[in-house]
Amino acid sequence: MRRATWALALASAFVMLVLAPGASAGPTGDLNVQDGHVLVGEVGAGTDAVAASELLNGTWSWFFSIDDNDVSVTNPTITVDSGFPVSAFPGGLGASSFPVTVSQSSLEPGNSFFSNPLAQFGVTTIPATMSPGFDSTRSVTPPTIPIGGGQQVLTVTITPRTTGPGYKVGIGDDIAGTTVTQVSGPSTPMNLQADTTYTLVYDLNVPNPFGVPFAFKPQVDVNGGLSATISGGCCTGPTNSVSFADPSLDGGTPGRGHVTYSVDQTVNSWSIINGDARQISYDELLLLAPTSTDQCTNGNWRQFSMFKNQGDCVSYVASSGKNPPTG
Repeated sequence: MRRATWALALASAFVMLVLAPGASAGPTGDLNVQDGHVLVGEVGAGTDAVAASELLNGTWSWFFSIDDNDVSVTNPTITVDSGFPVSAFPGGLGASSFPVTVSQSSLEPGNSFFSNPLAQFGVTTIPATMSPGFDSTRSVTPPTIPIGGGQQVLTVTITPRTTGPGYKVGIGDDIAGTTVTQVSGPSTPMNLQADTTYTLVYDLNVPNPFGVPFAFKPQVDVNGGLSATISGGCCTGPTNSVSFADPSLDGGTPGRGHVTYSVDQTVNSWSIINGDARQISYDELLLLAPTSTDQCTNGNWRQFSMFKNQGDCVSYVASSGKNPPTG
């Protein structure tokens, strides 16, 4: 569910890019239609740094929208065709096969129609490989949450390799009751300059529902590399619909990927915005304190992030926690 929510947040970033005065996407029409592609790269719980050129395994994500600048319309409709099976998308998109069509009754100026359930393309099982195009790191201090809960400082850095808007940071709420407050750094979404390191610092108040100390790092999603272009310049019209091929949706069948946007009225001008972004998802690390000395030997003590050596870990277990970690 967090991924679907993240897709909607990313869609909002594209809207900001397109509708903001002077946005780099250029002039826009009475209606903008957006096709956003997101590659989500997964990194393990023990990984805390990813380089811009690093090749990651991940998944494809998409979202689609109609953004209304200055005209009232009825029956905004989005139809997506794809060579991928609908079973690869959450809930099968409420359809047995592609094409999938969604609509609503009307759309007013200043609003957007995010194609629910197509907006839920934010979670798929379709594999992809990607390089993020930006360096990023995650770190926490202290690494261990004591009995009764405690404070952590989470630090996230982002170093873009190209200048661009729409960078965002998302922090997981994996332990119920955790609160997060940003302390310093730019607010998101961010317009970041190439080859400049940006540092964002957060205070975490983390409860301890386990009754023993545990090592903890929250899931952190860093979204960036956002770009948006208007296909064929601005604008198309007058017409009541626009459509275009989207090869990223082909699913192994060339020419199958296709998106159509329509309304009941003839609209003077439409612009088609193709967006692209990369997301790095650092997995949550949550390790409870060891309960047997076997969990301390053969270097295993290192995974708990609270001990300075094996003997420190063994002493903690042998004393049933009465000898606290000294790491």
